[in-house]
Amino acid sequence: CDSQICHILDPTRRMSQDPIQETSLDALEAFLFPGGTYRRVICIFDQAFANNIDHVVGLILRLVRKGAAVTLVSSEGVTLNAGSFNVVNIVDYRFPGWTLEEFKNACVDLGFFNSIKGRAFGEAALHNQRDQLIEDKFFLAGYSARFMFQSSDAKIKSKIDEKVATFQPTIQSVSVALRSPKCNGAVNTLISWHDPIFQGPTPQNQTPPIRSTAFTDLASDAPTMPNSRTGYGTKNCFVSQYAAQKVIENMPARSDELRSMGMTIKEPSVMGYGFQQRFWELLNTHEQSGTGLNLQLTGESASQSWQVLTVLSDDPLETLQNVSSTGLSPGTWFWCVGSTAAYDAIVVYADGRIRFVQVTAATSRSFKIYAVDSFLRLLTDQGIEFTHVDFVVVRPNDDARAFTLETPDGSLNRYNDYNGTKWVRGDNCRNQVRYATVGWA
Repeated sequence: CDSQICHILDPTRRMSQDPIQETSLDALEAFLFPGGTYRRVICIFDQAFANNIDHVVGLILRLVRKGAAVTLVSSEGVTLNAGSFNVVNIVDYRFPGWTLEEFKNACVDLGFFNSIKGRAFGEAALHNQRDQLIEDKFFLAGYSARFMFQSSDAKIKSKIDEKVATFQPTIQSVSVALRSPKCNGAVNTLISWHDPIFQGPTPQNQTPPIRSTAFTDLASDAPTMPNSRTGYGTKNCFVSQYAAQKVIENMPARSDELRSMGMTIKEPSVMGYGFQQRFWELLNTHEQSGTGLNLQLTGESASQSWQVLTVLSDDPLETLQNVSSTGLSPGTWFWCVGSTAAYDAIVVYADGRIRFVQVTAATSRSFKIYAVDSFLRLLTDQGIEFTHVDFVVVRPNDDARAFTLETPDGSLNRYNDYNGTKWVRGDNCRNQVRYATVGWA
């Protein structure tokens, strides 16, 4: 095609700044349908956003009237004017976010893995380590294939932080976003969509034959994705745990308000981070008062008091490497929420004892014990040795639901637990994990 047509189809130019002119429409129409002859034409418009869609509406209508099949691709909730399109047969689809299993299944293919590993994990990434790489990155990337496959960890954090700052979340705005069928702008980046009715991999649909009922056939062949299911079993959620954390961190709300909000909109991540905020508030309260934090451990009749001397948000590895464990007073806490999905807090005690704390309001959590072992090995390399390791899961005291700690990934068999017993390998190490409860109030 000639240069004028290339200019029209150039995806690097923002349509909102360079509206398509009528003369260009004529040129494109003449190119696609020379002499007005009928041809089977498929046009795909990518990067359609709410702020530029008006410039291409006229072009779409002209192409459709000529018999072209037009696909409009948008990551935002673009809405077409019903009056303009009332004579056009439209099928609206929403594609759900990728699940962790889908990411893993895609990367089984060596060719695909090699094509994305540079941007996703770094050129040194090994195919036999793909599942671990994906699991580690899922905390940041979540259900976004673009984040998982096309963005570095630093870029994901930067993008989410930028969108959260633009969003300026409040309880009301977050509630609307998590209930709305379509979101635009900054909110759209932070929200993912799922259809809980259809779990499992997205079906591989064959292209239907070209006939007058093709649109109807396509809609019936792909029940996972039609927008008609919106509001019937569909679910909005934060795109990732990191996104949820950053949104809630920037909300001017108390932990009890987050709890009520999470229960109202049935969004577990809001309750989860609300509970983590509650635990953070407790640590700061007891740090200021100089009193111990009382928790009820499962199987013990009396509550246990955990010393809270000081609470730090600094990088625990860097701090410990600089001052060594002996230079920290017993009861020094490190708040690690956001840095890893393996644990939320670390507390250092005397006599080579260290405790890792996972704070959750969920009914299950992964047990990435390898992250604890890696952390301790890095300290050992610096001459800082711990001999006794405690791992405690803290949950709300009014939550009677059964809790599942998933199959452990890794081992702590180099260390003793707080009872002086060597950590065992495999599933049975979950029996050495302790459980504690605290109240919301």
